[in-house]
Amino acid sequence: MATNSSEHMSWLIPPRTFVEQTVQPLEAIQMLSFFLWGIYTVLYFVYVYFRVKQDQFNKRSRIYPVSLTALYLVIAMFTLLYTLSINQAMISDTMIGLSFDPSLSTSVGVDNSPDSHYFAFLNLNFGALTLFMIENCIADGVLICRCYYLWAARKSVIVAPVILYALNFAVFLTGLIVGAEVERNFGPPFLLVSSIPKRYFLATNFALALASITAVTNILLTILIAGRIFWLTGMKISCLSDASDVGSSQMTHLVAIILESGFLYAFTLIIAACLIPYINPIKLAPIVTQVGGIAPTLIMVRVELFSSVEMSFERTLAV
Repeated sequence: MATNSSEHMSWLIPPRTFVEQTVQPLEAIQMLSFFLWGIYTVLYFVYVYFRVKQDQFNKRSRIYPVSLTALYLVIAMFTLLYTLSINQAMISDTMIGLSFDPSLSTSVGVDNSPDSHYFAFLNLNFGALTLFMIENCIADGVLICRCYYLWAARKSVIVAPVILYALNFAVFLTGLIVGAEVERNFGPPFLLVSSIPKRYFLATNFALALASITAVTNILLTILIAGRIFWLTGMKISCLSDASDVGSSQMTHLVAIILESGFLYAFTLIIAACLIPYINPIKLAPIVTQVGGIAPTLIMVRVELFSSVEMSFERTLAV
């Protein structure tokens, strides 16, 4: 049965069309994903360098280095599993058949046995998407913690972000379970097709809801964090009138760091949401994931660099 299925699927789409519509787009996405992962890796180790250097003079909380390290490891594992899942999908006759001839979904598992590559793709893809969910939770959780402590542990400030955080987790988990169940029952996947047909409206709706909620959460938290820093620094400057010019410049620089780096992930999600009707969400996942790691790490690198310059200047004056 598997042999007959393979023979049928090998003639389903011309090799040249398969390369143009499937292989080339997926390879381009993988190359962009690895490029972003390279940038992310450099940023992470730069942050570790500055953190170790700063800790020689000032012992601080470990929550941020621990969370950023966990975030980096999760994204590294996601990158590995996602790459392996794509490779399994592209060599699976069952996947090719389901992608380009959805009518086969009624016969796969009944008249035709799916190949081992298809099941390998399902397992790897489920693992990658689970790590994507964990990455999203860690990144948003770090922002919520930062916001909570900046606002002097005021629970009322983080009520809305926490509700959005829980809603985001529920939507992601539901979409993950529903999608896995559909694919386990040989529902037509949409990884290999160039765009999303109308029959995938459920997956599209889950992806749009996830991107929208995450973008709103990140924008809200970024505004709360930047606004609080602006207010606290303004209060400090008002008490130190002799250093108002320097303090004002530092405040503007720090708020710009938070806004630029914080909105980076939100804008990426907004762009991804706009592209979902034309490009399926699984293809966009690796790019969104890498940017989700770059944004908080970039904030910490720029803050640590700013602090390092300040400390070096103070030690020079002391000498």
